[in-house]
Amino acid sequence: MEKNELLKHVKEAINTEESATTIYYEHLYALASKINTDDPFVKELQKDVKYLIKFNIQHKKICEDIYQQIKQDAANDL
Repeated sequence: MEKNELLKHVKEAINTEESATTIYYEHLYALASKINTDDPFVKELQKDVKYLIKFNIQHKKICEDIYQQIKQDAANDL
């Protein structure tokens, strides 16, 4: 795989993480506004969604760091 193709795939992974985080946020706020947030099940669900958001953000940062490392590496420059 050439460098430009690898960069393209890593960029797609970054975009996927951004989209997933946005979707998780939207679902969390929709959930909180429509149902009883005192319900233990709802509290657990909100906790799980926040967990997903946290790790999506961390994974996006990892992908961005990888993207920069690949981009700065002189190997396979075209």
